[in-house]
Amino acid sequence: MSETLKDLSKLESRFLDYPNFYDKLNETLDDIGVNNDMVHRRRQNALLGENIGTVMAMLKGYDRPVYNFGSRSEGTTTISLQSDADSLHHVPGINVVQSLQEFEPEDTTNYAINLLMIQGDDIAPGYCHLEVINEDLRLSSIDVTEVNDHYVRGKDDRIYYKNTVMEDFMSGKGERHGPAWAVEGQMGITDQDTVAGLYCKSWPYQARDWLNESNQVKWPSDALKRKCMKDGCFVVPTGSSPGTEFEWRISTSLAERQLMFSLNIVQLRCYVLMKILVKTFIKEGTISSFMCKNVLLQCIESSLPYEWKEANLSQCLDKCLKRLRRCVDEENCPHFMIPTNNLMAGKFSEKVKSNILEKLGFVISYTRIVLVKAIKLDDLSIRLRNKLVSSTDSNCMTPLQIRSSIKAERLLDTAVILRGYQIIHLTHTCKYYKNTELQQDFQRRSLRTLDQLTNQEDENKREVSTLVSPFLSSLLGSLQAARVEKDSDISKLLEAEDLLIKGCDSDVSSGRLKLASYFYCSGKIGRTESILNETDGKYDRTLVIPICRCYQGPMDTGSMNNIKFQEERNLVMKNIVAYCVIFLPAEIKWIPKELQYELYRLTGDKAGKSDKVTWMDWAVVDSLPYLHFLQYKVNKHFHDEYGLQRALLNMEQSIGRTRNLCHRETALNLLGQCMEQNNQPIKALECYSKSLRLQPRNNAAKVLICICLARLFQNKKDEVTKTIYQRQRKMEQN
Repeated sequence: MSETLKDLSKLESRFLDYPNFYDKLNETLDDIGVNNDMVHRRRQNALLGENIGTVMAMLKGYDRPVYNFGSRSEGTTTISLQSDADSLHHVPGINVVQSLQEFEPEDTTNYAINLLMIQGDDIAPGYCHLEVINEDLRLSSIDVTEVNDHYVRGKDDRIYYKNTVMEDFMSGKGERHGPAWAVEGQMGITDQDTVAGLYCKSWPYQARDWLNESNQVKWPSDALKRKCMKDGCFVVPTGSSPGTEFEWRISTSLAERQLMFSLNIVQLRCYVLMKILVKTFIKEGTISSFMCKNVLLQCIESSLPYEWKEANLSQCLDKCLKRLRRCVDEENCPHFMIPTNNLMAGKFSEKVKSNILEKLGFVISYTRIVLVKAIKLDDLSIRLRNKLVSSTDSNCMTPLQIRSSIKAERLLDTAVILRGYQIIHLTHTCKYYKNTELQQDFQRRSLRTLDQLTNQEDENKREVSTLVSPFLSSLLGSLQAARVEKDSDISKLLEAEDLLIKGCDSDVSSGRLKLASYFYCSGKIGRTESILNETDGKYDRTLVIPICRCYQGPMDTGSMNNIKFQEERNLVMKNIVAYCVIFLPAEIKWIPKELQYELYRLTGDKAGKSDKVTWMDWAVVDSLPYLHFLQYKVNKHFHDEYGLQRALLNMEQSIGRTRNLCHRETALNLLGQCMEQNNQPIKALECYSKSLRLQPRNNAAKVLICICLARLFQNKKDEVTKTIYQRQRKMEQN
């Protein structure tokens, strides 16, 4: 043994003298959020996110459930682990069966496509091919790609469904990572991995041996296994590597989540510690969290229930690490439910394997030293040392700050998810309902659907209804009012106003600002001023977070006071989140003329793309600068010079200083027009120039600059004409 290892052995022996070492480790994990309370909150948040996606699809008439999987939905992560949010979107209209006996005659009419899983010796365990069940098509000689771009006729004359179809279902921004579309989150917001999955209601054949295995220690119990079996499975695309366009991976994610939800806090802490140790020491990225999860489940299955207690955390962690090392040594990490599926097959070279084994051996031999000295994630080592020697370190976040940070992150993620689906809803509205009447009818049907959800026992769906209703009410009110001729139907106008008022609680500001715009464009300046004053009072500049999902912009939450975050999501939307204000073309009556230019920013740039709807087809502006813009217009109406100048200054400062504004170029365009109206054309041109630097293409500033220059030229021409006239009059008088 080298001198270094001898020293480490002595140090390890010294740590053995610390009383209650693993009690202190349990306390440390509790402090960083690995406790029953935070685990429960993370899980509830994941289920709420699922329900938001599922309900918003229902409003469009789609049976398209959304599922959240992975560490965040399980509650097995920490602030520093920075786990991605993994979501699966169930693709409707496609039926997957594992045998022709499962295929029912009515499936031909109920589903657009029926697929048969092909699993054989020439296909890797845990994977399958999908054959299109269509005998007429198979026997025909036509080119099947003419029927569907993603059909292909194999050498065996079967018609297969290619996994490249995922790109149709998951269109949009993002980069493909294996089967998923990865979207990098805004700062302070979770990264998102999204995959499209095809559902199979029957349990995978390759996992049926697991169901039938007898288990002496009764985990998982027979009841839990039956519950897993009822969940069925998904098939998801494997990736884009050459030669795998026919290959689909069998996913038991629903069942895995059931298993993880059944674990106690010690088992979850073992899993978190494994991930922290792997992330700290194994930089190659060859050992995934999914491998660690399967190792944990195997250890639990082969242990007695009484072993997994807080007092035994040391032995439990040691058992998991040793099993992980054995898996690496044998280059075989069996999938828990499909043991023939080796998760480590071909994952690393001999050199990398040797390096991993050496590091795992070190961690296993000197676990206490590693935990006390080497873990920077979540300041775990510092926190543990402080507890062992009864000291404090002011540089570490307190447990209260950590809990508040986790709550804030969860709630902000919910706000971002909700806004994303609202944008999708607006896009669907404009794409499939081409006039105001149809758009209005769609929103009314959507509100009726939400009302039905409020009577359900599912608390999450009721909460989704509460979160979404204000947004839809505001949109419906604005559309309804737009269809009423001036004062021709007072009852419909009053109903529209009532809907707009109900929409005020969608967030801190956007719903109120739409109501203010309606009053302003209706000539009700006094009521406009009242709404603006209310909005200004609610918009706490030190607390409110602007959120926009039109495109990826910066999200800086560094100065956010997490302690102020309340636990109720509705209060967060009402008091902390400020969405951007969106007007559809059908709402043009309620858009101030200065903002209407934004509706035409795509003129000349959208040839041949008329069917594609994006936020650039709308008038969109961040809440805070728009608030100050409307204040400027109101003060101008009342000839309040002091208020007018104050609004201009506030608008200028909000554009320059407010974090997280995603439509800064639009705000600059509004400021420029205010400057023109205030007889400051040079400053106006400066605003338009700044706007163009931020958004060189598809920017209304191009038109506004031309208008401003034309006015300058006309004013100059008028001044020259006036001077010539005055001189001529003077000469005549002389």
